Formats: sequence, structure tokens, C-alpha cells
Amino acid sequence: MSYELTQYNSPVEAAICLAGRIETRLRRALLERGVASLVMSGGSTPRMLMELLSRADLDWSRVWVTLTDERWVAEDDPSSNARLVRTCLQQHYAEPLRFVSLKTDAAEPAQAIEDVSRRLRDMPRPFDAVLLGMGADGHFASLFPHADALATGLNEQSDAEAVAAIGAADNLPRLSLTLAALLDSQYLSLLIDGDSKAETLKEAMVPGAPEALPIRAILHHPQAQLDIHLSQ
Repeated sequence: MSYELTQYNSPVEAAICLAGRIETRLRRALLERGVASLVMSGGSTPRMLMELLSRADLDWSRVWVTLTDERWVAEDDPSSNARLVRTCLQQHYAEPLRFVSLKTDAAEPAQAIEDVSRRLRDMPRPFDAVLLGMGADGHFASLFPHADALATGLNEQSDAEAVAAIGAADNLPRLSLTLAALLDSQYLSLLIDGDSKAETLKEAMVPGAPEALPIRAILHHPQAQLDIHLSQ
């Protein structure tokens, strides 16, 4: 287990600091191997960070971007994480980025796993940076407490890149990257804000069952090094 926790007085400060760290890693990857890969979380929390990154003066045409998870809705739906990337990140300097969508034409996520896994394996690996979010219930990506998909999603012995899931609050079908896929990264970060999530994080730092608080699977993983940015 290894993590670094930085606390901020505002989400703006957290976004500025973390955007700088991610930019540094993307820039280094472009210099060292000519390409870079970035995995972003969805939801409202990373919106400001995406907007900051979009103004980073990088050769974004050589940066591959995907998501930790996606709701199974049309990409122009307001709840689509792909829409968030296209409107908040894929602009300014970052307009030419290479976006790898987790959404396909399949009727449901379970039917898309093979196709999405192939897309993910075509990206530069390991990922140069992964940005995670966490819910107040301790979920990350779309790996929810006590969910049917959780065991498969946390099983590192499986070579699965993604699993089908159901949203705990919205009941929408989703597709989520697995723990193994997310850990295949040079830099793993977590961006959270608010008192309720701070309390969940504090609870998850105590060893226990990941079935109750899935984020424990990363916090207490023997090889994971997690950079946590918390604003309250």
C-alpha cells in the first residue's frame, strides 16, 4: 500500500495542481516514446481539470484519451462521459487528441466488451496517467459496492479489460474498466471533493472488505501508488 494525500481549500486549487502533474507525465511520454495515453474519469468533478488540460501546449495529435467508465447512452446525451470529454477536454490545444470511446453500437454493454477491449489494447500501454474519481459510497469507475460486476472487475487474475455494470443511483447500464486495466498505468491519481467523500476516504483507508468500499482495492493494493487530491 502506498498513497500520497494532498488536501486543498478549494476544488480549483486541486484541479490546477493535478492538471500540472498529468501534463508533466504526458509531456514526458511524448518525449520518451513519441505517444502518450490518458484515462479520465467522468462526472462533474473532473470538468475543471479537463478544461485546464485542454490549454496545455502539447502535441495532442499523439495523445490517446479514454475513460474509466461510460453510461450506455448516446454520446450526445447530457449524462455521457464521452460528451464531457468532447466538450471540456477536446478543445483549444487538445482538439486533435485521439479519443477512444467506450461506447459502441451494441444494444448493451455486455455485448461490447470484446470490441472495447480491443480498442483499449490498441492504445499505448501502460497508460501514462489515469485519473480516478470516487463516489460517497466508495465506488470508482463503475465498480459499485456489492454489485454483480464487482468480483469480475476486481479480479486481477482475469485478463478482462472491461466489465458491464449497472449504476447504483441512476440504474443505467454502464461499461467499466477493470482494476487490472486501471492499474496498468505509470501514474494513478484520485480527485475528490466534499466532506462526505472525505469521510468515505478516511473509512476506506482502514483495511477491510473491498466489497463494501471498492476503493480499498486500490488504496491497499501492494503495487499501487495512488496520488490523492482532496478538497473540502
